Amino acid sequence: MKIYGNKPPDATEATGSRKAVRTSKDTNTGTGRAASDMVNISDRGRAIEDIKGTIATLPESRDEKVAAVSGAINDGTYEVSPENIASKMLQEAM
Repeated sequence: MKIYGNKPPDATEATGSRKAVRTSKDTNTGTGRAASDMVNISDRGRAIEDIKGTIATLPESRDEKVAAVSGAINDGTYEVSPENIASKMLQEAM
């Protein structure tokens, strides 16, 4: 018995054999040409991909804002306004 660690073996590792797999390139449609796969992406799918691309270009965090807040916390000058917190909580709840 072989032990494969944390990664389970795939079929070829476990059995030691390989099987031929037919792909669409190997099949014939009866029209004299090979079958082909076709993918149609909807407008919504394209919009999602555009948004993903935009998000990927954004920085992980706003470094200058993080530095300013961290500095204020370390200095003991960071103030929390309970009114602002309550107001924003109510806005998000509605």
